[in-house]
Amino acid sequence: MGVRKVPKNLSRLFEAMVEGRIHRSQELIESCKQSVAHTRQLLRELEESQERRVAAPSSRLPKPAVQRRTKP
Repeated sequence: MGVRKVPKNLSRLFEAMVEGRIHRSQELIESCKQSVAHTRQLLRELEESQERRVAAPSSRLPKPAVQRRTKP
């Protein structure tokens, strides 16, 4: 069996722990929570932009022609 590749964000967190930038597991947990919160925010924004894209074509329906007034 091959070695499973560790996702980049996790490997960065482990590197930070090894290098001493993150000293305690609590800091690691907080860092993970922030990462998850940020990912959720990005996902929410993506879903909202997809909803706007789906809603946009209906707003592009042809507008009724405006009748111009003729001068008397």
